[in-house]
Amino acid sequence: MDLNETKGVIFNRHPWELSRTKSFIKIIKPYLTNMHKEKAKLKYINIGAGDLYFDQVLGEQFPNDEVHAVDIAYAEIGKDGNVTKYHYLSQVNEMFDYAIMMDSLEYIEDDAAFLNQMVSKTIDGGYFFFTLPAYPFLFSGYDILIKNLRRYSRKTFRETIAKVPGLEIVKTYHFYTLLFVLRVWEKIKKQKYDPEEYLTASWKYQEKGFVTQFLKTCLNVDFAINKFLSKIGIRLPGLSLLAICSVKNNSTS
Repeated sequence: MDLNETKGVIFNRHPWELSRTKSFIKIIKPYLTNMHKEKAKLKYINIGAGDLYFDQVLGEQFPNDEVHAVDIAYAEIGKDGNVTKYHYLSQVNEMFDYAIMMDSLEYIEDDAAFLNQMVSKTIDGGYFFFTLPAYPFLFSGYDILIKNLRRYSRKTFRETIAKVPGLEIVKTYHFYTLLFVLRVWEKIKKQKYDPEEYLTASWKYQEKGFVTQFLKTCLNVDFAINKFLSKIGIRLPGLSLLAICSVKNNSTS
């Protein structure tokens, strides 16, 4: 979760965050498992890592991996167990096996230049794993509220990656069609967004409660359906875009 949203207090986890974490880890796990055949311990960087919830859940699968977390909202930086915190990518003097960017690239003014920096810190054969807000036409007051600079289509994402030598797209597909339909409806209605109501940290229902669990299950099913359909060439629209890229011919590795 974004530390700027929590203001230092962790509220109930939003079903969107719970579902995205579980579903995303399912997608990237086979790649990480293959990498672990070559190395017992991997190093990765998480850009916009926030309160490290995702890294805690991923750490249950790969407990020995080193986490390097970048987030300008950290009160302190430095090493804490297997996690090293930084405010800026420029502070990082490590080489990584893979990188995580979950809904963070859209906050960066020059996204291609930033990715070029990341490639220089990633081993040849490594991976970048992204989730991104999808469809520029859906840019709305909500994006302004959470300070997004842009949303991505497949085309604009490909254009960004084309500016990054050594980075190649492996796959992309959308997820959360249900939320896409909801956001389109809000766009048509010219919905006004209240920060107290729409930030994910404002979720008022208990994580183990019926409402949260029901909505999380709906989103998990949505994600699974989009994943299956993409394998047979059927691409549904979704509120988010998942992308996997590989690092090739990295001269600094």
